[in-house]
Amino acid sequence: MKRTVMLVSLFLLLLSSQSFSAQLYPVVEVKDGDSIVVLYRGKNEEVHLIGVKAPEIARPPRRPAEPLGNQAKAFANNILSGKAVRLVFEKDQRNKDGMLSGYIQISADKVTAPPACMVKSGPKEYDFNASLVSCGYAR
Repeated sequence: MKRTVMLVSLFLLLLSSQSFSAQLYPVVEVKDGDSIVVLYRGKNEEVHLIGVKAPEIARPPRRPAEPLGNQAKAFANNILSGKAVRLVFEKDQRNKDGMLSGYIQISADKVTAPPACMVKSGPKEYDFNASLVSCGYAR
């Protein structure tokens, strides 16, 4: 499963015409399992993770959490909060709602006690999007 997720992730990265950012962006907030807020070009911007769909968290009073929604957010918080991440964009950096949309890469040396399900995107980085799927918090 882990190998399949990694291969699919790498395949999608290679096929798309993406732009790799050498810059790191501080994570300001984890909104839920598949969206975060980063400090991007001087302002807080929400980033929706490409290629993954995490269960929804509770949005009282109307919507209860979907199964594993709170756990997906907790996983993202544990891995990303207080860290700086690399963003990888496809051709269009923004989705139809105007939100940044990309892949999240995080330096391996910034992840304390990474779970075995984390997917490496290179020798020194984790692919957070693929890790969400591999660890069972998104599809």
